[in-house]
Amino acid sequence: MATGQVASRLLGALSLPGVDSSVSVARRYVATVLRNNGFGRIHDVVLLASELVTHALAHSESGCSPVGRLMMTVSADGASVRVEVIDQGSTSSRPSVCAHPHPDSSGGWGLWLVEQISTAWGFRDHELGRAVWFTLEAPRSLSKKPKMNGDDMSTATGQETTLLIPEPTVEPIIRRKPPTSAQIAELLAAQISSGALAKGEPIPTIHELMSTHDVSRHTATNAQHRLCYRDLIHLLPGDGYVVSDPDEVVQIVPAAERVGTIVQDIISRIQSGEIPGHRNLGPRTKLRAEHGLSRYAAHQIMIRLTKLGWAYCIIHRGTYSVPPHFWPTKSIHGISRKQLIIYTYDSMDELEARLAAHLGFTGEHTS
Repeated sequence: MATGQVASRLLGALSLPGVDSSVSVARRYVATVLRNNGFGRIHDVVLLASELVTHALAHSESGCSPVGRLMMTVSADGASVRVEVIDQGSTSSRPSVCAHPHPDSSGGWGLWLVEQISTAWGFRDHELGRAVWFTLEAPRSLSKKPKMNGDDMSTATGQETTLLIPEPTVEPIIRRKPPTSAQIAELLAAQISSGALAKGEPIPTIHELMSTHDVSRHTATNAQHRLCYRDLIHLLPGDGYVVSDPDEVVQIVPAAERVGTIVQDIISRIQSGEIPGHRNLGPRTKLRAEHGLSRYAAHQIMIRLTKLGWAYCIIHRGTYSVPPHFWPTKSIHGISRKQLIIYTYDSMDELEARLAAHLGFTGEHTS
């Protein structure tokens, strides 16, 4: 890891909230800045910049705190581009590269990609927390005439070369009639009987059926239902439809029971201090992956936690744990109340005041 020097010319700076959607905003911003200044390798720079923002959201207070923010700067020194992401730091982790990321893992690839592609990268302490940066050689794009291989594609006239590009051939568009739900069901049934879809293996999702066969959601759903009526597939909460085993009796834990168990587990982690106050409880996609839940079940878990007084929701940010001084008392533990949803606030003090006003309205919070 190199130490690097600050680039000589600032091309742009962007302040972002600590939310997942900031990744796409950062990507578009970097691409626009580089394109407007004529730099090449835009795809590589955008990729690495998005990895730095993702790393800041996952491993710093910027992505965990309800008031978390981060800043990104783009600068240049000649043909070298430097991107720096400044977050609010972390007391439990520091940037490090995973030596051998697992091919099937979705984590561990961010800084590994930065190290592999960039010219240099590193991190340093910053007055706001921590700054992680990389530099990349990105020569300015020059407007050149396209080059094509083959002597038959050009004719020489003096020192200039005129390219003779053949007219593109337009293939006629042939639109086929989309299959019916019965036809899709028979196709899947044949794959099940042949073993192409093994017992316990998930069948194509509704979105996959819609994309593959160019059919509506209604048709794709009916195809799955037809297989379900024939006992060829059954529904596993969180996993979707899987191929049934005719010799096995499927026992499914009711969704409501699973939701209640997970809610109690999260409350226990909050009470033990494993999840500190004002901590983002994580995206629902992570909750679904950990427990094999449907989107609806994950949503119900977050709603139940807020109604029980153990969490609060901030629009466009996520669901956060309630700090200890606002925990429900034993006398009212388990009593459902109105869900606390916060839309706007300017500081942590204002956020605490909102919590106190909501929980103190009925005198149900501890001091």
